[in-house]
Amino acid sequence: IERKKQIAFIYNRPKADGKLHPVRSKKDRVHPYTLVCTNGQYYLIASYKNYDNLRHYRIDRMTDIELLDHAARTVTEIADYEHGLDISKYAAEHNFMFGGKAERIVLKMPCECAGDILDYFGHSAAMEEIDEEYMRVILNSTVEGMRFFALQFGSVCEVLEPKELRDIIRKDVKALMKKYDSKI
Repeated sequence: IERKKQIAFIYNRPKADGKLHPVRSKKDRVHPYTLVCTNGQYYLIASYKNYDNLRHYRIDRMTDIELLDHAARTVTEIADYEHGLDISKYAAEHNFMFGGKAERIVLKMPCECAGDILDYFGHSAAMEEIDEEYMRVILNSTVEGMRFFALQFGSVCEVLEPKELRDIIRKDVKALMKKYDSKI
């Protein structure tokens, strides 16, 4: 990162044998920008080839890392990052380290979950009481990251916006119902 050079590595995924296995047969070649620690894991934030977005790679899943002689492109060459990467804002909006553009998310949750919201999102989430029992939670995050948050808090969390995320959750819940309605 300090040398502003590209790197190449094998990216792996653990399988049932508990060992790492390559995701692809060849090395990923990326433009590295920064490291971030979130959810107890270290991630490299980088761009891949000439794609106009950022990706996340868990450090503990990278092997055979190689420093290349080619210069890394700067983060300011990527759409939405023309003014640089505000890492604290980025980490808050990508709290589960899913890629994608952050967008406005609105949730309805019991007021008693305020501590959970602060634990997950800090003060970047706005909480507004609807009544004595429920609050509206407004934050910027990726749809995919919020998908897993909403499923984790499924019995007490309702996604109000965006519609796309509501539709994804609906499909997930139908798949869960089908799985748990079947006999073992």
